[in-house]
Amino acid sequence: MIAIGNAACRELFCAFTGPPTGQMQMDPELHCAMGVEEGLTPPIGPWTNLLLMCAGVGFPAP
Repeated sequence: MIAIGNAACRELFCAFTGPPTGQMQMDPELHCAMGVEEGLTPPIGPWTNLLLMCAGVGFPAP
């Protein structure tokens, strides 16, 4: 698997979903290369951040 993020994200994701961390390769620059928005990074919990992201807060209109 290849994913966007860093080693800390990999550890959390694998702990939550179950695949071995050695099977996931992280690329912190992949989102930039793909032109994907980085999104919000507010100091709030992950669930609140997810809800804001799903609502489109902090992302440009298409």
